[in-house]
Amino acid sequence: MDPLYPEKPFSSHHSDVEEKAQEIVHVVEKNGTKLDVQDMERMGKSQQFKRNFAFFSTLGFAMVLMSSWETQLATTTFGLMNGGTAGAIYIYIATFFGFGLAIISMAEMASMAPTAGGQYHWVSEFSAPSAQKFISYMTGWLCVLGWQAGSAAGCYLAGTEIQGLIVLNHPGYTPQRWHGTLLAIALVLVSLFINTVLAKVLPTIQATILALHVLGFIAILIPLWVLSPHAPADKVFREFNDGGNWRNMGLASLVGILSPVVSLIGPDAAVHISEEVRNASKTIPRIMLATAIGNGTLGFVMLVTFCFCIGDLEQVLETPTGYPFIQVFYNATNSTGGATTMVCIMVILTQFCAVTNMTTASRQLFSFARDRGTPFHAFFRKVGLRSTFSTSDKTIGMPA
Repeated sequence: MDPLYPEKPFSSHHSDVEEKAQEIVHVVEKNGTKLDVQDMERMGKSQQFKRNFAFFSTLGFAMVLMSSWETQLATTTFGLMNGGTAGAIYIYIATFFGFGLAIISMAEMASMAPTAGGQYHWVSEFSAPSAQKFISYMTGWLCVLGWQAGSAAGCYLAGTEIQGLIVLNHPGYTPQRWHGTLLAIALVLVSLFINTVLAKVLPTIQATILALHVLGFIAILIPLWVLSPHAPADKVFREFNDGGNWRNMGLASLVGILSPVVSLIGPDAAVHISEEVRNASKTIPRIMLATAIGNGTLGFVMLVTFCFCIGDLEQVLETPTGYPFIQVFYNATNSTGGATTMVCIMVILTQFCAVTNMTTASRQLFSFARDRGTPFHAFFRKVGLRSTFSTSDKTIGMPA
C-alpha cells in the first residue's frame, strides 16, 4: 500500500457511490430531462418544483380535472331545459369541435413554452409589443380568478350531490342552501389536505383516480343500458324543448350550451403543472390532445345514453333531489341502494375533480406571483423546502 495514497475501505467506496447516485436522482427529479432544463433557461425561469409527474399520472390529472361525463350529468339540467335532448346532443357536438380547435392551438404553444403560467405567458410571447403587458396582465388575472372559482365550484357540486343523496335516502329531509354551502366548505378543506399533506403522493393518487374515472363510467353506463327503459331514437334526436320560454328553439339550444362548455373545459390544466412534468414540452401537448379526445368521447357517449334513458322529462327536471341524473339512476335501477352506489361514484370523482382544480389554481397563482402580477407576490411565490407545493396551496381554499 502506498502511504501517500492509502486505499479507502470497500464500505467507504460503496457509501460514496450511493451518495453520488442519490445526488443524480435528486437532480433528475428536480430538473427533469436536458430538454426541460433548456426550456426553463430559455423562458428565464428557475426550477423550483420536483418533476415527479410522468405521462400516466399527468394524464390522470388532466382527465380527472376535465371529468366530462361526470360534469355533463351534473349540469345536464341547463341543456334539457334549454334545447331538450336533441338540442343538448347537437350543441355538445358543436362545442366539442370548437374546443378542439382551441386545444390544438394551445397544445402547440405548450410545446414551445411549457410553463405553469400557461395562457398569460403565451399572450406575452405572441401579442403585439404595444399591447403585450396589458393583455398579458388581464389574461393572468382571468386565469387566476377562473381556476380559483373552478376549485370552489367543484366542491359545491360534490356537496350538493351529497344533499341529493340524502333526499333520495331520507325523503323527509328538506335541503337548505346553507347545508350545501357547509358541505362545500368541508370538501374544500379535504381538497386542501390532499394538496398539502399528501402532496408527495399526488401523482399516485391521480393515476388511481384515472382508473376509477374509466371504471366508474362503465359501472354507470351498463345499468343504464340494461335496466332503464329507452326512448325511441326519433324522439331523442329530433325533440327540442324551450323550457326557458325563449320562443326560439335555436336560441334556447344556445342558452343550454352551458352544460357542454363546463364539461369540456380543462384539457389545458396539464399546462399549469408542466414545471412538475418530466419531458414537459413533448408530454404536455400529447396529454392535452389525449384528454380532449378521450374525455370528449366519454362525455358524448354518456350524454346520448342519458337522453335515451330520461323517460318523462318534466318529472325528471322536477326531481326533489335537485339533480336529474339521480332521479334517472333511481328510475333505471328501481333501487335506492343501487342508485346510491352510482351517485357515490359521481361524488367521489367530482370531489377529486375539485382536488385537481385546486392544484391547478395554486400553480397558476404561484406562476403569476412569480412574475409579480399579484399583490403580496413575495408570499405567494414561495415554494416549500421540499419543493413539492407552493405557499399558494395553503391559501387556495379561500374562494369557498
